[in-house]
Amino acid sequence: MDAIVLRPGEGDALDVGPVRTLFKATGDTTGGLLTLSETTLPPGSPAPPLHTHEKMQDNFYVLEGTLTLHLRDEMVEAPQGTFASLPPGVAHTFSNPSGAPVRFLNLNAPGGFEAYLRDLAAAIPADGAPDPAQLAKVFADHDVHPA
Repeated sequence: MDAIVLRPGEGDALDVGPVRTLFKATGDTTGGLLTLSETTLPPGSPAPPLHTHEKMQDNFYVLEGTLTLHLRDEMVEAPQGTFASLPPGVAHTFSNPSGAPVRFLNLNAPGGFEAYLRDLAAAIPADGAPDPAQLAKVFADHDVHPA
C-alpha cells in the first residue's frame, strides 16, 4: 500500500440526497482495514432507519455543529469534539434536526462501507421516494440491519 495524503476538501465525493460524503480512505486504499469519510448533514436532515451492523464498528467524531445520535433507547446530543464508538450489534442512527450544518468524521472498520453508500445513492431517485424493496436489498447486501 502507498501512503495517502488528502488535503482539506480532497477525496472522492458522493451525494446521497442532500448529504455530502467525502471519502478520505476506503477499503480499497487501506487493504480492507477501514473506511474514513467526512460527512456534511444540512440543517434539518432526517435520520436513516434505526439499524445495527453484525460485523462493522461504526465511529463518529463531530467536527462542526451538533449531531443527534439515537443509541438504542437513548438520544445523545453530540456537539463539536464529541466521539462516539458503536460496536457491532448496537442499534443506532443519527440526524441533524438543528438549523445549522453538521460535519463529522465516520470511521468504519472493517473497510468497505463506501460500497454501501454508493449503492444507496444509486437506489435513491432524484425526483421521488426510493423503492422499499430496493432499499432492503441494499441494506442486506452491506451489513445494515433495521432494528
